[in-house]
Amino acid sequence: MRIVSKLTFWGMIFLFSVNAYAGQLDSSGLLDTLLDRFQQVASTWSLVIGDYANWLFWGLVLISMAWTFGMLAMQGEGLISALAEIVRFLVMLPTY
Repeated sequence: MRIVSKLTFWGMIFLFSVNAYAGQLDSSGLLDTLLDRFQQVASTWSLVIGDYANWLFWGLVLISMAWTFGMLAMQGEGLISALAEIVRFLVMLPTY
């Protein structure tokens, strides 16, 4: 009985699947629409990413200065070494 049920089931599947056709899709301009949407959204990212990049840059500058001057203080370097580091920092900072 089970075999007959399975054969009937699969027979019906094959019988009706012959007439099952996928509808035609109209995909003209689909990628153009997607690209236009992406471009509209991506144009607003530059301000946000630029702002975050600016905060990241100055945060890293602050960490670097704190580390450098912390090491100078721990080594007991004098005022001349600290001024030399400040000048080096101010000269190298615009290159980044």
